Amino acid sequence: MMLDEELFHKIKNKSDFNLWVIEPTLIGWIAYGAVIPIICLFGAIGNFISVLMLHKMTQIKDSFFVYLKYLALVNFGSCITQATSALSNVIFWDFKIVINIDCFICLPLNNMLTYLGTAISLTFIIDRYLLMRRVVRLTKPKFCESKVATNICLTLATIIFICSIPFYFIYELDENNIIKASKFFKSKTYTVYIWFMFITFSVQPAMLLTVGITLLTISLKKIMQMKSKCCQRMSKESLNKQEQHKKLVISLITIVFLFMIGVVPSQAVSRYMATNLIFFGDIEMAKRSKPLELLRILTSILCAINVSSNFPLFCRFCPQFAEIVKYKVERYKKWPRSRKRQCGNSKCLEEGFCNCTFLVQSLSSVLVANTVKTSFSVVRLTPIFSES
Repeated sequence: MMLDEELFHKIKNKSDFNLWVIEPTLIGWIAYGAVIPIICLFGAIGNFISVLMLHKMTQIKDSFFVYLKYLALVNFGSCITQATSALSNVIFWDFKIVINIDCFICLPLNNMLTYLGTAISLTFIIDRYLLMRRVVRLTKPKFCESKVATNICLTLATIIFICSIPFYFIYELDENNIIKASKFFKSKTYTVYIWFMFITFSVQPAMLLTVGITLLTISLKKIMQMKSKCCQRMSKESLNKQEQHKKLVISLITIVFLFMIGVVPSQAVSRYMATNLIFFGDIEMAKRSKPLELLRILTSILCAINVSSNFPLFCRFCPQFAEIVKYKVERYKKWPRSRKRQCGNSKCLEEGFCNCTFLVQSLSSVLVANTVKTSFSVVRLTPIFSES
């Protein structure tokens, strides 16, 4: 009993004096200690494989794969930062080094990656909408070229990195290495900044994504009407494009749905934003609110699902992607054991993949098989290929 009381006072004192440390609850242990790290682990593996697979598909000159590659890369980083933050809330909450890494590195980095993923998704929908307007033609707009898509993603990354720099200065350490709010966090400038970031990178993208999906649906309806009237005169390539556009709209609706239920609420209830958005600057209320903490746990799980869903979506909606993964796994299985032992990580395998990469892919074969069969009971989707 004495040990329990000492532990209680130890927890209570740390929770009282450290702004970032909150006493773990049973629900917190389950969510942050098991659910979120497991989801992020599979998500990191899936996104890593997705980046490798999509990088090998760059010979297909379509911006579709460029956006998917950068989105998978961003979500790979988000899986790592979210898993680190989750573990620091329960398992490593007594380790100052992990807490400081979470507060001063993972928090700003995760915000930047979240905003970048949102911007890439929005640009991707604009790209597909412009392409659908030329669905009957065999040419595509310059905006939909792979080089343009790469430049757009790099430009967005630069802009969002600059906008996210103030997140590195909202907390600071005192003389006892305890995290506390900085002067910037308590200033009116920070309140204006938080509202600007929330509206610009959460509310506004959600509205634009909804409008974009609506426009895509309207364009699809017009295309299907055109198909019914001119079906006999249209070439097979045009008909295939129309069918692919129909399937792509369903996949984009899935992406937007995951964003709406995960990213937007998590931004609103996070500690660094809820202080000003909900509690009008009351730091203690933002930290102690139990309903807010439960909502934060729920949105954290949804965010983990959001950033971890790329691999199942690609396997389900992109047959070419699934075929490449299956081909690589089957090819690795056919290798002689002697060749697998001789080939090390330092020597690149055929087509630029390392032996360790093939081992990760072989582990993912079960994921591919199960995901394609059971993940989403919707129409099989394929990406859009537009001839130059």
